[in-house]
Amino acid sequence: MNEIIIGIDHGYKNMKTANTMFATRLSELAGKPDETQMDGVIEYEGKFYTIHGAPIPAVENVDKSNSKEFYILTLAALGEELQKRGIAPGPNKIHVRLGCGLPQKRYDKQKNEFRDFLWKDKEICFSYSGKKYNVVIDNITIFMQGFAALPMLTCIENKASHVVLVDIGGGTVDVIVCEKFHPMLEKCRIDSHATIALLKDIDSELQSELGSIPESDIIDYIVSGSKDVAPADAYEEVMQKYLVDYSKYIFTRLKEWDINTDRTQICFLGGGSKVIKNFSEYGPNVHFCDDININAKGFEFFEKSIATKQR
Repeated sequence: MNEIIIGIDHGYKNMKTANTMFATRLSELAGKPDETQMDGVIEYEGKFYTIHGAPIPAVENVDKSNSKEFYILTLAALGEELQKRGIAPGPNKIHVRLGCGLPQKRYDKQKNEFRDFLWKDKEICFSYSGKKYNVVIDNITIFMQGFAALPMLTCIENKASHVVLVDIGGGTVDVIVCEKFHPMLEKCRIDSHATIALLKDIDSELQSELGSIPESDIIDYIVSGSKDVAPADAYEEVMQKYLVDYSKYIFTRLKEWDINTDRTQICFLGGGSKVIKNFSEYGPNVHFCDDININAKGFEFFEKSIATKQR
């Protein structure tokens, strides 16, 4: 029996697999769309949903282990990855092992609940973008987001040494201290001022001083802007100040947690890592992972290891 191993990163802003990404959006449709409008449409248990719908509320307290929306989005992620890999749809059973994750704040408390929730049906019949799939879930393992990326990081040569991973996600900044490929849980830390809060702060300041702009414009500036380039206008001036201050805040928090930011091997990952990369001062010991799919790839890496041991 051939098993397909798929990692899914259930982000508050984006759903990611090893090869795909789409925004965390979902709406239920009144009925089956026209055949020309099936892109991104999930059919499950007689109902139709689209990933081009309303955004899932981007708040950190959404309980993924009790969210119908995140279950449907899991099916969409499966469909996206199966299509990307060229797996033929149809009535034949497709055996899948899933690697998924939770942030460290929720990992210990919710990993079993989240696993049971995603595995509530061992066999799932659904369609995605007009293609029908019959998926048999052979195993699901829930890993810690951020830490799971460690084996995949090419920016750090000696990953078995003392390494600090700083995963700046939508809802939390997860600081994961690692020794010999193990998270040192007593040294790990969490900060709630992550990218969702940062974007809201910038938007609020822009509204009060100049006027609101689309969130996408703020994100574009985070990606393309720099502390070393003079702002092109008053909007960029406000954004640059906030992003430089936020970068200083993150390094201050690391120092408060007894992390030597001048010598320790630190790797920033997650959507917010661009803020640190473009708007802060750092030395050669600080690295960055620009691969937005890195957690999903890490989930696959660990799930493959588990599968090999079970065979």
